[in-house]
Amino acid sequence: MESLRIQLQNEKSNQELKNICLYVIGKTISIFGSSIYSFASGLYVLQITGSALNFAITLILGTIPMIVMNPFAGVIADKVDKKKLVVCMDLLSGSLLIVTYIVSSNYGLNLFIIYAITFLMSVFTTFFGIGLEAHRYQAKLIQRQL
Repeated sequence: MESLRIQLQNEKSNQELKNICLYVIGKTISIFGSSIYSFASGLYVLQITGSALNFAITLILGTIPMIVMNPFAGVIADKVDKKKLVVCMDLLSGSLLIVTYIVSSNYGLNLFIIYAITFLMSVFTTFFGIGLEAHRYQAKLIQRQL
């Protein structure tokens, strides 16, 4: 009986370790990809236009949605399944980048498309981050109650 209990605890620990590893890897890849996009899009706009104003607009479109959407993202994250929210936002970000690649390969990129993609990536990244934090906070509360 004791060995069965130890085995079940080991399996639970292994599953928790696997979940933590997946969480860390997923978050790292997602944040790294978003950061690379933000950096590269800003430099690309500066290179193609030579305008500091257009560069600044790109940076603003990447920052303002985070500031404005954070309170709304928190409310939404509290009302929906956090795991689904995080996965959905990550899939939307990845899909947007794939569509961006296809569009840029076939038609090229203009300033409006870059602005729109930067804005959407910022919104998706905001919801992704808030969803992760809400899920992590909820998990800590559940553990404390047990």
